[in-house]
Amino acid sequence: MKGLGRVGAIGIRVLPIVSLACVTYAGHVDLVNTEIGTISHLLEPAFQTIQRPNAMLRLVPFNKDFTVDRIGELYLQVVGHRDPMVFPFHPYSGGSDGALATWVGTYDQTDAKPYQYSVFLDSIGVKLTVAPCEKSAIAEVSFESVADVHALVFGVRDEERGGLDVDGSSFRGVDVFRDAGGCTAKVYLYGEFDQVPVRVLGDAKRKAFVFGGEPETVKFRYAVSYISVQQARSNLKSEVRNWNVGAVSEGGKAAWDRVLGRIDVEGGDDNQRTVFYSSLWRSYERMVNITEQGRYYGWDGQAHDANGRCYYTDDWTWDTYRAAHPLMVLLD
Repeated sequence: MKGLGRVGAIGIRVLPIVSLACVTYAGHVDLVNTEIGTISHLLEPAFQTIQRPNAMLRLVPFNKDFTVDRIGELYLQVVGHRDPMVFPFHPYSGGSDGALATWVGTYDQTDAKPYQYSVFLDSIGVKLTVAPCEKSAIAEVSFESVADVHALVFGVRDEERGGLDVDGSSFRGVDVFRDAGGCTAKVYLYGEFDQVPVRVLGDAKRKAFVFGGEPETVKFRYAVSYISVQQARSNLKSEVRNWNVGAVSEGGKAAWDRVLGRIDVEGGDDNQRTVFYSSLWRSYERMVNITEQGRYYGWDGQAHDANGRCYYTDDWTWDTYRAAHPLMVLLD
């Protein structure tokens, strides 16, 4: 509470919207601490959400309340805030007979920036780095040790209605999201590897793409859609055109600097500026823009023409009308 009481020492200056395109900002996102709020003694903790501002594709590191030394599968898409996620994924290094088993291991060297997530899975000697775009992402997996097999394992949460398919170096799938209120929606996936897997293990519900056993780096890129697999492929082709993880990460950093730089602060210390910009960063997690090349998926189960507008969802309206909505009106 003492820290909150001192935030008033910071002078806030909202930059005119008309001048945003003419001003270059750098470094605002470096003040964000994604760990603030991740431990809660009463309510649900906040998440280290990795995404671009208000973007449809969101990632959340999968470790319980950020207080344990075990990590499980990373889900490739967060559909709704605090709702079940879809398309579980994890790297694997070990014997071929364990590639399809549910995996939980220890981790270290986590670096969760708003625009990039990286972690070292020390129990299997694998480093994972993921950088998202609006509806797509690119990942780099570095296998540092020798093993019987190195594999990338993908699955679906809804094993009754979901499934995965593979064609050479590309893969596709569908998973089904169900929120607490019983509403459901299909989520479509399309992805590509930078090399053809040596072989593929598993069935339509869970697949392990095997790439060998020597130390190596494998990359994959993917996109999601609420409309179709074809739309997911189009989303990927329009956003991630090469295998440069760093370029995607830098693009995400620039996107965050643009929106966070709409408010400039004077005075205060580094801790106060970190609290301020971390709070502002969380204001851009939701709502999310689910417009896909001029169309959006409606809760009637149909794709609709957006008529030149952007269609947003996942607002919750739980007191967001009191401060978050007025703030976004001022900034956007």
